[in-house]
Amino acid sequence: MASVVRQVDLAPNWDTPGAKEPGYIRWLTTSVGGAEGTINTNPDKAAPSDRVVLGMMGLPAAQAQRLHCHTIAEIYVVLKGRVISFDGNGNREVAGPLDCLYMPPGCYHATRARGDEDVEFLWLHDRQEPLGSAEYPEEPIPCPEMKMVRFEDLVPYWDGHRAKEVGHSRWLASWVGGTNGLDLNPEASVSSGNIALGFMGLLPANKQPMRAQACAMTYFVARGNVAFAVEGDAAGETLALGPRDCLRVPPWEAHSLRNVGDGTAHLIWLHEELTDGASPP
Repeated sequence: MASVVRQVDLAPNWDTPGAKEPGYIRWLTTSVGGAEGTINTNPDKAAPSDRVVLGMMGLPAAQAQRLHCHTIAEIYVVLKGRVISFDGNGNREVAGPLDCLYMPPGCYHATRARGDEDVEFLWLHDRQEPLGSAEYPEEPIPCPEMKMVRFEDLVPYWDGHRAKEVGHSRWLASWVGGTNGLDLNPEASVSSGNIALGFMGLLPANKQPMRAQACAMTYFVARGNVAFAVEGDAAGETLALGPRDCLRVPPWEAHSLRNVGDGTAHLIWLHEELTDGASPP
């Protein structure tokens, strides 16, 4: 059964190393959480997954993360503000709204809020790692390179199922493309053997066709308001989702999202694994 996780119900967590120190102040929430022994800052509210972890981080102005790395890939999508990100090799990237930063396993990295605006971004682990696996060195360490995917470089994809029909109009893009072929922007995206991560622009008063996927799907509302509906016993019931709310749909549950706001809805979509026959949302 699908899980709806509302951002308003997620208490911010301040226990990341250094998160209460001036200069490194930051908070975390978890919308899709790991099993016991893996990161899940909101275990009583987060949707459970046995594959990925997804949440939000807030960096107030002039604050930063400590340099760190993971044993899995960590991915950021900026939602608000601008950040400066560094890796252990000295590479530096400036990212703004809907830009994506991809840190492969073993990539030492840190991110700092740029300017006088508070920052919010989505963070994603493409697999779960045991608590305590992350490393926080005092100095930069040569490592696999951080990769940047700029939103402006993603050419809109209009060939999704019925995507050009009035009533179902939506466009898609891929920040992280699956090696199984689920990659809508192969010229710009990062390739992954674990997940596919992308964007959906759902036009006003339009909706997805009702459909199911062979893997679990997660949607995160970056902007706008949508209504979620399913087939089966719960058909006819809808749930409303607003900005920063999250929806996780289990494998083979037919579902549809409808834009009920007054502008194009911005949705981040995630295939939690790469399965045969997977298709864009």
